[in-house]
Amino acid sequence: MSFWTTVLSGVPQGSILGPLLFIIFVNDLIEYSGMDTNIFLFADDARLYEHESILNLQGRIDKFVEWADEWLVKINYGKCKVMALSHQRNPDKSNITYTMKGKCVRKCQYF
Repeated sequence: MSFWTTVLSGVPQGSILGPLLFIIFVNDLIEYSGMDTNIFLFADDARLYEHESILNLQGRIDKFVEWADEWLVKINYGKCKVMALSHQRNPDKSNITYTMKGKCVRKCQYF
């Protein structure tokens, strides 16, 4: 048996309203990041993407981390990865390093 404690953030698990509350909670991420942010949300997973600007993507990542800090959301940095796609055989974009809280985000190999 656990003790009662004050919950400062998050959504209660196992409740009927939990999924709805979580959707409302996470949708704030889109507004916080900017309405022009390219982001996919599915359950507790978020994917940011950018078609053109490498610097713009790092800015979006920074806003994502800032939102998580503000709402006390713990990010599993070990699961965070970046993937660069290009029509070129050796794209210059692959040399770019993205960071989250000063830690390099691992690159994902797609071939």
